Amino acid sequence: MAGARPVRRLSVARRFANSTSMARVKARPRPGGIGPYEYWALWSLDQNGGRQTTADLYDVVWDHIRDQFSDREKAESKDGRARVWKYETRFAVLNLKLDGRLKRTARGSYEISDKGREWLRRNPVAPRLGSAIDDDSEDFI
Repeated sequence: MAGARPVRRLSVARRFANSTSMARVKARPRPGGIGPYEYWALWSLDQNGGRQTTADLYDVVWDHIRDQFSDREKAESKDGRARVWKYETRFAVLNLKLDGRLKRTARGSYEISDKGREWLRRNPVAPRLGSAIDDDSEDFI
């Protein structure tokens, strides 16, 4: 069709980042902060040579904050494919990736970035579930 404008297609991550539902994710309790799921993912990457798989990140999150999980986090998701806390861990990894604090090296494998290491050095204490550490950087999503 002559004169028609091409359709601008956004990547899945960018469409998700622009959606309003992202603000409701418990992994990010409030804008401009890092929650416990994100903290422990960064900590784990930093402690284990900078690279890990998603399964390894699940183990670290489970070991460090399972005692803080409510019945909701321990329950199966509505689709029955995983526990809610695993979905929240994945959302936390996505948030960190969009913010540039970690990089995806391969499918299901992540590496901490210099920005993530620097943030971890400035904030050595993990937040509890339902709280967040404020972030001073202006470029946080």
